[in-house]
Amino acid sequence: MKMPWYLKLSWVLLNTSHTAAFCITPGYYLAAGLSDEMELSLTPSGIEFHAINSAYVVLNMFVCAKEIRLPHVTYTMIFGAIYAMFSLIYQLGFKNDPIYPPLDWEETVMTSVKVTLGIVVGVPFMNMFIFGLYKLRICCRDCFEMCCKGNNCFHESKLCCGGSRKCCMGSKVADISNTNRNGGRNSTNTTRTNLSMVSAVEDV
Repeated sequence: MKMPWYLKLSWVLLNTSHTAAFCITPGYYLAAGLSDEMELSLTPSGIEFHAINSAYVVLNMFVCAKEIRLPHVTYTMIFGAIYAMFSLIYQLGFKNDPIYPPLDWEETVMTSVKVTLGIVVGVPFMNMFIFGLYKLRICCRDCFEMCCKGNNCFHESKLCCGGSRKCCMGSKVADISNTNRNGGRNSTNTTRTNLSMVSAVEDV
């Protein structure tokens, strides 16, 4: 069963936007702290653009079920290269001021080195951080399922088997008890329910 194209597009956009957000936040505040030409913006819009975006990513990572894969870092690297090219054309092609002082293309060599290091080193590092959050989410889910299993509650079994792409719910039996009150007397009816094996293969 192949994943529809629109889900693939959503997956690509999620990987790109999440990694880019974590590159923007430390990159902006580090540049503002080290550069004399760049003033730190503490306006509501500045905080929203450069800080709250990363907070949103952290929250979204723990409520979104999409998988994070390390090879998908290429999408964010391509996005970073496109943005660098855009900033170059915006400044030199249309005679505008730099979007950010560290991206001043009048200093071609230094800016090229910064951009290259950001794309080749910074983006993969942040993608590994995102991947770590994803693994933490999986760990929290597994711990919850183990706790639920220990309490004998009605729950799904382990969703992902050995980290493979094939996800499964093991066949299991659940006892559902219904208690009825009849004339002041309690009668319990127990129904034994079999949950069939369900499997889904994600082919990307």
